[in-house]
Amino acid sequence: PLRLVGWSFGAAVAAEMALLAAGRGTDVRALTLLDPPPLAPGERADPAVPAGLLAAVLPGWSTERVRTELDRLPAGPARDRAQDLLSAYPSGADDPVLLDRVTALLHNQAALENWVPRGGLAHVTIVLSAATAARWTDLAGWQRLAESVDVRTVPGDHTSMLRDAGAERVASMLDQEDLA
Repeated sequence: PLRLVGWSFGAAVAAEMALLAAGRGTDVRALTLLDPPPLAPGERADPAVPAGLLAAVLPGWSTERVRTELDRLPAGPARDRAQDLLSAYPSGADDPVLLDRVTALLHNQAALENWVPRGGLAHVTIVLSAATAARWTDLAGWQRLAESVDVRTVPGDHTSMLRDAGAERVASMLDQEDLA
């Protein structure tokens, strides 16, 4: 049996993997989504989320500033868009690690924008960071995709939830036999 776990963009990947595995007759014992992208009313991933994640790796830029900068970028490969975005960010164009992170986030954004979630999931456990839980209260998109949804909260925000007390709580949840 499989126990699938995905964080952030990986949550969407884990959900799709669960559907594919179940469709092939594989027992998916547990599907746990850690701070998954919220699904908009049309059951697509919310496009505002990647801007927020980009703002988190670009100190000094608000989510709104990132959205404005993204809107001005021409269509094209994620790496080119990342270079264009970072050309407007102080010292961003000279930081190869930052370029790689922004490129990855833009790849994920494009994948989420094209992903059409399918229903048919059995039980899903959603683990939200406290910061995400405070602003994201509508789980209807994920609830429409699964027979049942259990929501849990851990300390921290999107990135810190997998460090220190948040990581310990997540690990404890994953170790529980009744998580399925």
